[in-house]
Amino acid sequence: MKPKNNKTTLIMAIVLTIIALPLAVLSTYGHILYGKNTPTTCDIKLIGGVCYSCENKTGYCNYAYNYINDNKYALNYYQGSTNYLTFSNNYVFLMDSPTTFDYRKTIEYPKTIIYDKQTGKKLKVAGLNNYGIGLNGNYYIGLTDTGKYTLFIINQTIKRVFDEEYDFIGVANHIIDNKLDSSKLVVLKDNKWKIIDINNNALTPEFNNSIYDYNSNVIAFYKDNKYFLSDYQDNNLLGMYFDKVSFYQDIIVLISSNNLYVYDSATAKYLLSNISLDSLDDVKIEEETDSIIISISGLKKAQVYFDGRLTNFN
Repeated sequence: MKPKNNKTTLIMAIVLTIIALPLAVLSTYGHILYGKNTPTTCDIKLIGGVCYSCENKTGYCNYAYNYINDNKYALNYYQGSTNYLTFSNNYVFLMDSPTTFDYRKTIEYPKTIIYDKQTGKKLKVAGLNNYGIGLNGNYYIGLTDTGKYTLFIINQTIKRVFDEEYDFIGVANHIIDNKLDSSKLVVLKDNKWKIIDINNNALTPEFNNSIYDYNSNVIAFYKDNKYFLSDYQDNNLLGMYFDKVSFYQDIIVLISSNNLYVYDSATAKYLLSNISLDSLDDVKIEEETDSIIISISGLKKAQVYFDGRLTNFN
């Protein structure tokens, strides 16, 4: 009888092994596949070759659009060729929405996902904006869930720069080293405008009129389809309204009633004044590395250097 029992035991052991082995393999595979949150599909191959698996495969799942609301205001903001957020070190910016949308017509965008390519972690914010060109210092204008504006720095980590929130934050179209100058921010709160630095220190008092542009000395305001200049203490400069204002560092080109003026805001002096024009279209300005060249009706009129020097051609 003993040999029979041993044979039966051996057969049972073999059967159990055959059943258990596939289960063990499946268990191990399941741990590898899900335990480390490895993407099951590669819906988007991100910068650097990292795969992202979309939550919404039939909606919009791709790189995030900038949340730009600047066209509601007078600010002379950057309007470049791309509407996507630029990436920052280990982070990419995505939108993973159950529905498709037209970014040009959408009032409320899907949330922006700040996706860590190394860890796969996601942080969702209501919106981000770096104008598609980037702000110096890896700063990003952010939108909170309450519709207010704040500022983030996204580099090796994600950090909110200051606690105060505004009704709007933007920067003017001033490019330094291929990115927008972030040293000054235009903010709106309770229908009052001012300029702050990157740490939320006020550089000006509050203004009633919308800020159009600025440099380190002068602010151009927009009112009733015209522009005027003030200093940082809200003292009106030049005593005139202008049809067009263009900033080139300290040099400001102004047009009023078909007359052209060039003002050096560093020395508070006109370099050119009362140059007659037939129309605004008569003026062409070419920007060089150290100067601008002003042409009128196809003829070069003057070269104005950013340090205040002037060369007249006729």
